[in-house]
Amino acid sequence: LMIYQHELPKKLHEVTVKDPSTDQEVTILLDPSKNGLENAQAFYERAKRLRRGRPRVEQKLKRLQGEVRALREGLTQVENSEAMSDRAAALLPTLPKRKNEPAATSPRVHSIDGYTVQVGKNARQNDVILRTARPDDLWLHARGVPGSHVIVRRHGLADIPQEVIVAAARLAALHSKARREQRVEVSVAQVKHVHKPKGAPPGLVILAQEDTLTVEPSLSEER
Repeated sequence: LMIYQHELPKKLHEVTVKDPSTDQEVTILLDPSKNGLENAQAFYERAKRLRRGRPRVEQKLKRLQGEVRALREGLTQVENSEAMSDRAAALLPTLPKRKNEPAATSPRVHSIDGYTVQVGKNARQNDVILRTARPDDLWLHARGVPGSHVIVRRHGLADIPQEVIVAAARLAALHSKARREQRVEVSVAQVKHVHKPKGAPPGLVILAQEDTLTVEPSLSEER
């Protein structure tokens, strides 16, 4: 439009010009109250605003995608829990009673290079280890599938080494519905970016910011 600005009088509603980058004709809608230069400047200012706003739009889109993914995971967890409850109820009359059997109230705990790594055994434990974690601790979860939340406790130490993060990601992949896959994508986020919506079912969270790792599911050896 800048190329043809001097050829465009006011009161034009649209103009068809040749795009020099593609050599194709394009039709541009104009503001009839402006001349060619004024229309070109208006388009330029609009493009600048759009470029400035793009990062915010992309961040909001990523957050909304995270919410959708979390809701899908939560729905799957609820459906699985209901199905398991129905099967358990049918089996209860035939199950023998066991005395002094300890309740599974504590998460799995691993030690990797001096870092404590917690793995939730169920949705309620996932909530507990998230609630007791510090903002700078690390949260991991197999992406897009139900599974355990994994927390790497920083304990005031420096940045968590990459090999520890990878080991924790492999634990998250192992304790998920994708455990039989060869490669699993795992979400990694600082706890301060992991939020639980009010009234959400156990284990459901929303990520404000995340990174991802693709790992092979396996039990990391303690070291």
